[in-house]
Amino acid sequence: LAMPSYRYGEQDLAHLHLEVADDGTDGIVGVAAWEAADPRDVPAGRRGLLLHGLYVDPARQRGGVGTALLEAAIAAARAQHYDGLLVKAQADADGFFAACGLQRLAVDNPERDYAHRYWLHLTGRVNIK
Repeated sequence: LAMPSYRYGEQDLAHLHLEVADDGTDGIVGVAAWEAADPRDVPAGRRGLLLHGLYVDPARQRGGVGTALLEAAIAAARAQHYDGLLVKAQADADGFFAACGLQRLAVDNPERDYAHRYWLHLTGRVNIK
């Protein structure tokens, strides 16, 4: 992760699960990190897995790496019996998550709610677009 605000430190690594995408030639081309979501951040009465970060090397974007990492997070959420997957996206990633079928959550409290939150409800079969 290139930018300081995206770098994970030792404390983060103690709490996050990391999944990497390795293309077998250039090495790691993407990474996703997740942890249990704060119950205050997910729809009422639901339990969610928070996709804390998803990064794909810009040279490898639009090649399926991000989708594969998102699918890994969904699989982890299902395996851990969560109701859904929560994403707090950067503004420039809104299009990706919307195109994948995640629903944007309303900002009920602008002082507390992250502006670009998405939710994927995990009942039944989920098809990432």
